[in-house]
Amino acid sequence: MKNFVDHSENIDVIEALRSLHIRIETALEAGLNSAEDTEIFTHSLKTSSILLTFDKDFGNIIRFKIRESHGIVIVYVEGMSREEILRRTINFFQHTTAE
Repeated sequence: MKNFVDHSENIDVIEALRSLHIRIETALEAGLNSAEDTEIFTHSLKTSSILLTFDKDFGNIIRFKIRESHGIVIVYVEGMSREEILRRTINFFQHTTAE
């Protein structure tokens, strides 16, 4: 399973997932650090990657053809500490498998 992380994601989350041997490509690594959401989504489609983001805009099913994607994981962070965000994101990826 390949994962693509947009520019809104926290470096702590990226490093923690990589330490678990989860394949992560960042927007910065892809040359898309200042890209618009549509470019980020298109890149995840082209690379057959699951998109990981803090950006709730990616949940807009009218703007993004989510059914054509390999998946979008939106981490809602309101009211959570950095540690809680990290714990929940790691837990999700440890207990989720691609079908």
